[in-house]
Amino acid sequence: MNKIDKLNKFIHVGMVSSYLQLIEGKGYGEIIEIQNKHKVKNVFFLPPVDVDTGDIQKCDIEAMIEHFIEREE
Repeated sequence: MNKIDKLNKFIHVGMVSSYLQLIEGKGYGEIIEIQNKHKVKNVFFLPPVDVDTGDIQKCDIEAMIEHFIEREE
């Protein structure tokens, strides 16, 4: 796996982790367990505390949507 592939995987893991917390309501601990099970780094796109408090920027949500659109194509 080259540097670009590693970076893309890192970004994707963060996006999926934040999606699971934000949309599916999974707790921080649950997501860490999932990450550990899949042997990926513990990374989030959105800070978990911001998701819990609702302190999220519209541009962050737009970036997540764009990421998943690009992955789907």
